This record gives sequence, structure tokens and C-alpha cells, in this order.
Amino acid sequence: MKTQNFFQLSFVLGLMAIAGLTSIHAQDLVVLKTLDEIEGKVLRSEKNKVYIQVEFRGGKAESAYNLDQIEKIVFEATFDRSKLPTDPAARLTTLDPLWKFWQSFLSIPESPAGEVLFARAETLIDLKQFDEALKAVEQIEAQDWNQKRKFLVAPLKVKCLAGLNRFEEAMVMAKQMEEQSKDSSIVAFVQLVLGEVELGRTNYPAALDHFLYNRVFNPTLKEEVGRGLWGASRVYLAETNLSAAVRVLQDIIADYPQSSIFARAQTKLKELKPLVKTEEKEEEQNEEKETTTQ
Repeated sequence: MKTQNFFQLSFVLGLMAIAGLTSIHAQDLVVLKTLDEIEGKVLRSEKNKVYIQVEFRGGKAESAYNLDQIEKIVFEATFDRSKLPTDPAARLTTLDPLWKFWQSFLSIPESPAGEVLFARAETLIDLKQFDEALKAVEQIEAQDWNQKRKFLVAPLKVKCLAGLNRFEEAMVMAKQMEEQSKDSSIVAFVQLVLGEVELGRTNYPAALDHFLYNRVFNPTLKEEVGRGLWGASRVYLAETNLSAAVRVLQDIIADYPQSSIFARAQTKLKELKPLVKTEEKEEEQNEEKETTTQ
């Protein structure tokens, strides 16, 4: 079992290194609260103990330390999320085995477990797997050693709640975030979430107000403005107002080419243009008929 754990760790870290997801150092460093340091290979964490393989008299030996003895662990592997695949399905395929290994280290200071789980939660949201994403978010809230990440995960929780049609909870949490923060990027994000909530409720006028808020009050936040316009196009489509939907999609393409929503706006515009032409022809024909009957 000990040998299996060691080879499992080596295999996972090897894959991460090949994929460019990690920076590999010589070995792990366990720093005790007594300031003693132990170098070796951390194998696993279970039942409030961390097991580390160390070199001893020309061989290898396994030692265990209670979590309350440990100040931090400097792991040989550091997670680089920028190297993950952009496609959500491929990203999840990459993240799942990483999380399977790192999950037992989530509460251990300096471990990359929280970064891996945060990226996994974002990916699950992209795939609309909101149940699993919410579990990941709540695990970060309950167990992550990094207090800052517990705060940063709040927007993901709001997205999960809205995605699960728990609109009241999403609304309350989003408004709390807005009240507690003076950061314009947080306010901008909350407006987008509130737009999603109202769209889910089919309250289209309120949804439009929220989606277009950033264009008026936060115009320098290009990404948020672009995403808001995308939300507005979805509202117009829900109202079967094709012409209005086309106008805001054209605005995205003309004014926000760096937005993450740009490619989707291009695709949707291509779909809608023929429909708008058909709609315009029908309107012209109806007007001609009315003129003739008069």
C-alpha cells in the first residue's frame, strides 16, 4: 500500500509536469511548529496525519506527523491554472485526477489543493453541472486553508444557486456581496448575476436593467459590459425581439472584440441574421396587404 501511494504520487506529478501544470522542485518540505524541517516525499493525508517518505540510512522510511504539529508544507508541485485546456470538458478531464490526489490536502497550509478545487468548480459551472459545482464550492468554504479563497469563491456560489433555480438565495447572497464591497468589479459581477436571476424568473424588464447596468455605470470594465450585452441579447430573444437581439450582438462584435463572449456573439449573429431578414420581409408584406385593403 505504501509503495502504491508513492508511485501514484509520482505518476500524478509526472503527468502534471508534462502538461506544464506544475513547477517541480527537489522534494517536499514539511515545516513543524517547532521550526524543525523534514524533507521528503509527502504520500498522503488521512485521519489528521500527514505521511511522508524520507531517506534513512541509505534506504527509505515512512513517518507520520499530526496535523496540529505542522506549520506548513512546501510542496514540490505548484499548480499553474493558466496551462489548463480552454475547452471545459477537456479541462475537467485534466482536473479530475489532480483533485483525486490533492483532495486530502485541502486544509493543509500552502498546498495547491484549493487552487485545483476552485478551477474544478469554475469548470463544472461552465459545463452547467451546478450540483457538483456547489459541492466543490461548499468544500472550499468548509475546509480550505486559504481564507482569501473562501471569500473569492462567493461569486461561484451565487452562480451555482442561480443555475439550480434557487433564485431567492442567489439574490440575497448577491446583494450582500454588493453591500459589503466597494470594488467596482464585484458590483459589476453582482449586476450580471442579478440579471441571470431575473431572466430565470422571466422578469425581463428587471433582467435588462441589470444586464445593461455596467454599460452605463462601469464602461471601463470591457469584459463585464460585453457579458451584460450578451445577457441582454438573451432577454430580447426570450421576448422574440430578434431585431433588438441582433443590435446588441453587433455592439459586442464592434466594441468588445476582446470579450470572452465575442465568439459566441459572432455565432449567434450568423444564426439570427437570416431570421431577421425573413421577419422584415413578412412585415413588408403585411404592410402592403394593409395598404391594398385600404
